[in-house]
Amino acid sequence: MNESQLKMSKVLSDIINNVPYELYNYRGVLKTIYKQIDKYIAMFDDVAEKIYVAQWVGNYELVQKLKLFLSLNDYEYNKYLKLKANNDDLDETINFKILDQKYSFLDKMLDMITTDIDIQYQIVSMSDARLKVFRKMYERLLTLTDYYNPYIDAILQRISYVSLDSHWKNGFHWYDDLLKEIDDLVNNSYELSDKEIDTLLYLCTSTIKYTVPNFNLFQHFGEKDTLDSKRFEQELVDAKENKDINFLKTAILVQAYGMGLFDARSICEKFNIEGIEVTNDNKDTLEMYMAIYKIVNETDFNVLMEVYDEFVSTLKPDRDFRRIIVFENDLRKAFAHDLNRQVFRTDNKVYEEVNGVKVYDAGVDFKMIVTAIGAYQSEYTNQSNYSEYWNKAKIRSHGNCCSLIGNNNLSMATPKNIILGFSSMDDNMLLLSGSSDINSTPDSLKFNMTGKRDQNYMNADAMLNNTRGDYNELVYERRDLSSNPTFYKKNPDYIVYIEEYENIDEYFE
Repeated sequence: MNESQLKMSKVLSDIINNVPYELYNYRGVLKTIYKQIDKYIAMFDDVAEKIYVAQWVGNYELVQKLKLFLSLNDYEYNKYLKLKANNDDLDETINFKILDQKYSFLDKMLDMITTDIDIQYQIVSMSDARLKVFRKMYERLLTLTDYYNPYIDAILQRISYVSLDSHWKNGFHWYDDLLKEIDDLVNNSYELSDKEIDTLLYLCTSTIKYTVPNFNLFQHFGEKDTLDSKRFEQELVDAKENKDINFLKTAILVQAYGMGLFDARSICEKFNIEGIEVTNDNKDTLEMYMAIYKIVNETDFNVLMEVYDEFVSTLKPDRDFRRIIVFENDLRKAFAHDLNRQVFRTDNKVYEEVNGVKVYDAGVDFKMIVTAIGAYQSEYTNQSNYSEYWNKAKIRSHGNCCSLIGNNNLSMATPKNIILGFSSMDDNMLLLSGSSDINSTPDSLKFNMTGKRDQNYMNADAMLNNTRGDYNELVYERRDLSSNPTFYKKNPDYIVYIEEYENIDEYFE
């Protein structure tokens, strides 16, 4: 951390340790607010930094007072107004420094970035040289995947710091010496090649820690005579002698897929591809999953040794960062697509018109993605216009918590008024999945929601049959990420009405 970052960290630590706080309820989650912070605000000359401290401690009344002293140029002010149009709570989270034109390459996803104060601080606190490197990595990402949040989050954990020094995200700076050397090169007009950017992306998105202390080793990363390769060869000899099956699994997974055994096990636990329809789009992803699954679950050391020997003799081990970045995202998309093809749609369905409203009968065999409006909002009241309520400029909590229901399982969060149904979710929009309530609300404020480990992805029938507790939970991105959205937010496709029958047996006669 540089001197400015260390100062910010000290101030925030002092507030946490020495200032009394109050609690308030945010959709069932207790949040803290520190009000007696005037002396800490006075330690900063920059109004944007004063505002950041007030935001960080939840003192939004002070944010509004400080904003009166903020000076924005026309470019910054117009960008602020554009973001504000979709987010009434923008002032609670935006780091006003990110409106600077030098961050304009992030405009495509700035509405997502400005809801997370940690992510913004990581970006605006970077030096100009580090920002140039980050921009190259970011622009490379855009060519590979259409949902970038998890990977941007991972990259920033490697190359920049969250403001509070003790934050867990600051524990992943494995390549600081290398990055400082790269900064110096960039400051002296060095242009990183595409290959060097790809290598840097690999290091910054892999959970494997490599030995790359300088730029020379960086340029030869993955070659035979590097420190990592020599150590690996010796460890492999030891593993063969000791019949260390876990090391052998790791050796195969790291070289073939760029992931360690822990990550591979986590993926196999989260995803169950049984019953998922194989398509041209997901075939390679599902085949890769099956190969990883077989390696993770193999118990015969000799079989694994044969797999390893065949792999290194027929294929050149290539630490390809694209496998890490794209794979799990494509798995989520495969499950989302499989679910989307099965849910209830009104297209071409017969309906009865009642008081100008089209009413469809879902029949006795259906599946629906639904959300119960206001289920966990104690202050919720009936709305005079639900379309306006749904589309109001509230996006700070960007996770839309839904459940999968079916004719054999109607479990969902307790409806307080209306139930909304979705039949046209874009495949990119599925962020989390669980066969029970996975308590996603605290994470719904984060830029990246996909990091939770207590998840279950399975086909629709299995999800309904394995639902535990009160209901299952599917969390979708609240913004409409489809290619040509009608509204900023993803709007429901229908309203669900569940009719009670006095004699249910008559219904099935």
